[in-house]
Amino acid sequence: MRGTSPPVPRRGHGATIARIALAIVGGYVTVSLWTFLLGRLIPGDRPGAGFTATMLSFLLYAGCFVWVFGAKRVGRTALAMTALSAIAALGIALT
Repeated sequence: MRGTSPPVPRRGHGATIARIALAIVGGYVTVSLWTFLLGRLIPGDRPGAGFTATMLSFLLYAGCFVWVFGAKRVGRTALAMTALSAIAALGIALT
């Protein structure tokens, strides 16, 4: 009986790992900033606005995953996600 060895990374695994990291980390940062901004911009009382923004964040986070794995190029997606994060951060700073 032969011993089992760990699988050897094949070509293309790096792009998949990059997409997973971008979806998890980049998506979290982007959605967190937008959730904070939406919590400030949604009219109504603070708890209601925060709750609504938090519920929307689940949809946004799922959308980030679909976007990252559906995009043709990881680099452009990362750049676009960085730009969206910067816009949200600017909006937070101005409100």
